[in-house]
Amino acid sequence: MLIFGLVWTFAWTSDALSQEPEQEEQEEEEQEDEESWPHPHFYWSHGLHIVGVAGFDLSLGGDAQNDSAVYANTDSVEDVIGTPVDDGLEWRRARAYISGRRGTTLEFLFRYDFAVNNPPNLKDAYIGFKRLPLINKVPFLRTLRIFAGRFRAPLSIDGSMSSNDTPFMERALISAFLPSRNTGFLLHGASINLKRRIRWSLGYLQPESDFKDVQNKDNLGFSARFATAFPLRNDGLFHVGVDFWHRNVDSTIQITSRPESHIAPEFVDTGRVTASQMRLLVIEAAWRHGSFTFQSEAVGTRLSSESTGDPMFYAFYAQGSYFLTGETRPYRAEYGTFGRPRPKRLFRDGQGGKGALELAVRFSRIDLDDKGVSGGTLNDVSVGFNWYPVHRCRLMFNFILANRSDAEPVAIFQARLQVAF
Repeated sequence: MLIFGLVWTFAWTSDALSQEPEQEEQEEEEQEDEESWPHPHFYWSHGLHIVGVAGFDLSLGGDAQNDSAVYANTDSVEDVIGTPVDDGLEWRRARAYISGRRGTTLEFLFRYDFAVNNPPNLKDAYIGFKRLPLINKVPFLRTLRIFAGRFRAPLSIDGSMSSNDTPFMERALISAFLPSRNTGFLLHGASINLKRRIRWSLGYLQPESDFKDVQNKDNLGFSARFATAFPLRNDGLFHVGVDFWHRNVDSTIQITSRPESHIAPEFVDTGRVTASQMRLLVIEAAWRHGSFTFQSEAVGTRLSSESTGDPMFYAFYAQGSYFLTGETRPYRAEYGTFGRPRPKRLFRDGQGGKGALELAVRFSRIDLDDKGVSGGTLNDVSVGFNWYPVHRCRLMFNFILANRSDAEPVAIFQARLQVAF
């Protein structure tokens, strides 16, 4: 049975953060003119674009991330978790996609990850419609978009960001509670009034079994997100939000978390917990001022479990990042999250350009101990350095001190080479 979700996203932005309706209509008219070409033509802009194939404008692209990790002082934590912590090398992601649109009404996306399974693992697969007749005459529904298929659930700033855009190699420890991909239907739209933009979504979704090892499909639930961004002086903004997720659980649920290193094994684990419901609350906050961005979120999760006394678990993080070369992390008003920076001077320009250089620091904590559950507590302190020679390429270095409460801290050194096109 499919899960019923409701996601409301409010984003309050200035003209600098969003386009006015007249500008959006002009862009859509230009897209229509492009698609009226009688013969296909090609161009390259962050991926291959083919215009005019049976009336479709197609885009082909992908990304690849190669990670390596070295661990030190692991004996103590290995004794506690009963699993070796070994150095490693992996292709974290190797994805390819094809997306397209026909006119201003139909759009689609199919994305596969070749680094996970063989045959390839399907990541995203959906078809969307927008500017529907009659409906687009209603001001509040003029930008309505309808999606059907598989896509990422829109919860949290960190959880909504692309892995190509996050300041660190892995998401914060709160990701242990957040749903990932879901299958179903999603309505997404915006209400635009002067300098105020309200983003909203309504979904009928089914969380998949890869979400924290839930061994059932009967998971009716409800989720919501409210996020508002206030523009400030000097290209600044302040973002606040609150998210809610409620779902039924059939029989058992298991919540686990690695440190912020994918090659590592699980450091904390609730084991199988008998439960009937799961409720999750997320509080968001972010502040950007010039080259500096601060971001923090807290998550509380309560299980309805008679056998363990309704345990409550929580996680939170606080992080800051700063561009030494003067770039600003862009805010994506449509999704209420941050995107990838563009270097002011490309490394390839032949004029001494060094790309973009970014420093980042994060503290993250997850606690899976409560009532009759002893899953463990984990604290991560992470320091990151990112080099963007060009917009679509990045070299990342992370140092993480992962400290499970009943073991010695583990030092983690890891690096990533990332290319997206």
